[in-house]
Amino acid sequence: GYNRFMKNLRFILLFCGILLLQVGHAYGQGRSGAKGFSINVQPIYGFERVQRFQPEAYYINRAIFGARLIAGWNRLALEAEYTEGKDERTFTSSNIKAENETKKYKLGLRSPYNLASFCSWFFRAGIQGRDNTRTETNTVTSAVTVTNEDKKTDPYAGTGFVLALGRTLNVVGGVTAVFAQDFP
Repeated sequence: GYNRFMKNLRFILLFCGILLLQVGHAYGQGRSGAKGFSINVQPIYGFERVQRFQPEAYYINRAIFGARLIAGWNRLALEAEYTEGKDERTFTSSNIKAENETKKYKLGLRSPYNLASFCSWFFRAGIQGRDNTRTETNTVTSAVTVTNEDKKTDPYAGTGFVLALGRTLNVVGGVTAVFAQDFP
C-alpha cells in the first residue's frame, strides 16, 4: 500500500543522496562549468498558499521549512525535497478550530539555465508525496477529532529564478503547480 511506497521513497531519496554525494566527491569536487558535477544542499524557508476543503472550502497562506538536495550537471539535475508546514484557522460560524500539519516529499528533475553570473532560471518536474494530519476542535465543547488523511502522490511542475547574493547566499522565487488527482 501507500505506507510501503513512502518507506520505499524515503529509502530511494536516502540512497540517491548518498550515491550522489559519493559521486560528487569523487568526480566533481572543485570542478565547475558545463561538464562539472555539482551537489547543492539548500535549507528551505518560505511561504505557500494552500486550498483546504474541510470543514469548508478556503485558502490559507502558511510558512514552510525543510531542505532540498540538488545534484547533477549544468543542464540537468536530480532534486529531492522535504518540507513541513502547519496552519490553523477558526470558523466562528461552526465553532470549529481546524489545524493541519503537512509533510511533503518531492523527487524530480531540475533544468537550470544561467542568465548571468548572479542569476539563473530553472524548470522542475517530478512526483510529490503528501502526508496530512487534520485536528478539529469544537470551540464550545472542546471535543477533538484527529484525522490522518490518506497519503497522496501527485505530479508537479514549476519554474523559478535564483538570485545569488554572494558565494553562499541565494534568494529563490518560484511557482510550482501540483496536479492533485483528488481535487474536488
